[in-house]
Amino acid sequence: MINIHPHQIVLIIGTILSLIVLMVGWPRRKMMGGFFFIAFCFSVTEWQIASIVESFVVDQSTKILWSQISYIGFVQSNPYLLLFLFTYIRQRKVTMRMTVSVMIIPVLTLIVAWTNSYTGWLWSGFSQGSIENNVLVYHHGFWFWLHTIYLYIIFVSGFIYLIRAIVLAVPPIRRQLVILLVGILFPVVSGTVYALGWVPIKGLDITPTGLAFTGAFLAWALIRYQLLDLLPVARTALIEQLQDGVIVLDMNGRIADINRSTQKLLGWDPKVIIGKPVDQFFPELPKLVYSTNRPLRREIPLPDSPGIILEFQSSSLFNQRKDEVGKLLVVRDVTSRNRAEADLQNANLQLKEQLAKNKLLQKKLEQQALHDSLTGLYNRHIDEILQKEFSRALREKKPISLAMIDIDHFKKINDKFGHQYGDKLLKSFSEYILSTIREEDLAARFGGDEIMLVFPGMSQENAVIKAEEIRQNFMKLAVVANQQQVSTTITVGVATFPENGTTMDELIRSADWALYAAKEEGRNQVKTMSMVEKA
Repeated sequence: MINIHPHQIVLIIGTILSLIVLMVGWPRRKMMGGFFFIAFCFSVTEWQIASIVESFVVDQSTKILWSQISYIGFVQSNPYLLLFLFTYIRQRKVTMRMTVSVMIIPVLTLIVAWTNSYTGWLWSGFSQGSIENNVLVYHHGFWFWLHTIYLYIIFVSGFIYLIRAIVLAVPPIRRQLVILLVGILFPVVSGTVYALGWVPIKGLDITPTGLAFTGAFLAWALIRYQLLDLLPVARTALIEQLQDGVIVLDMNGRIADINRSTQKLLGWDPKVIIGKPVDQFFPELPKLVYSTNRPLRREIPLPDSPGIILEFQSSSLFNQRKDEVGKLLVVRDVTSRNRAEADLQNANLQLKEQLAKNKLLQKKLEQQALHDSLTGLYNRHIDEILQKEFSRALREKKPISLAMIDIDHFKKINDKFGHQYGDKLLKSFSEYILSTIREEDLAARFGGDEIMLVFPGMSQENAVIKAEEIRQNFMKLAVVANQQQVSTTITVGVATFPENGTTMDELIRSADWALYAAKEEGRNQVKTMSMVEKA
């Protein structure tokens, strides 16, 4: 009959819990830190299974063999746990150099365990312990104590890193890390008790029994608090990897922390800068950030480097009781951005100016296309404008009168005095016409010395009066040529819609006929198409 002792029951329970943790954690093995977590679970499970077998076998050599087998998992479990903590908390893979450094002592210890029969470094001897509990007492060699010191170094490193992570973590992650912390304490306590010989049964190694409680806490963290699912985005992942600078201030305006980007941006050494008042470097900053609890954004020139502009984004930091405990400043160099914005504004301004110039040029070109360069009057290409005026006259049922003006003997003036004097006379006449007609009237140079006037809404009677006024005043115009005044007369033909034409072309032809008739009758007169028809 096999007697099962209490410590063996605890080992069996611990093994079962380790297997449960391994099965629950296996689907999460690809998460950040998942590989080391699964490796830790495998190591612990192997260690406990080998310890269970060792506790049941009776033969001394067989017990030693299973102790050597248990060392395969034992020496690896703590290093894998440390690597898991570093990877999981930082959310960044550990380097191969660090992994090798952590695993050197465990590999050497495993070699020493399997060559102990030759060296006696790990176990200097063996003696029979409690026969009732089937215990073999292992007398420890110097390597055992060397490995124990290494394990405490591993534990202290992991403990400090875990405590620091707990302080910085958000509540959901903090609960995960606290459970991990409590869980890893049990094998440390049980191992310390065994190493110091404070066990209730001489030689009984209760270190694996502590792992039963570790397994229970890891299972709790996996199932209840989503360990390996809800990732702890720690300070390194959130802050240290930010490209923007981060400055943490306490309520007294002292610098409590900075990240790596701040060090590069401002050239600050954390060992020197932390604890100093921020107003030593940015005098106006405390007044801004402590004046309100709301998020704030300001641009401040970098002291001693006025060409560099920094943007500070301030937000409040609160503790669990919602008390403000400090300020978080995000800092970025916006010099290039501001310059780009200024360049863009200048480019936009130049573009607007160029567009305005283009519009003026377009307008000028349009005017040049429709206006005569010498006289400033419309040229012959005003068909669209004339058609609009005629359409409006049709729509509003109002008259529209048209006067065709011809400068008498203009060719003789050009031949006798030169074209410059003819041009001067034509320009003076055009200036007079523009000054005497109404705003709604149109004046166009229709040929060399032929000018057409359009009087929208004007009856034929009034058009004749206006044409006569222009004819009489033209005789008073003169230009000086070869120290003598040059002047002449004009002949005018008038036609009115609808009496003399129902289309614009008909109206122009009627005015031309009236002009031709007036010239045939001796020039220097105003004649209407109605007069021609009566004659």
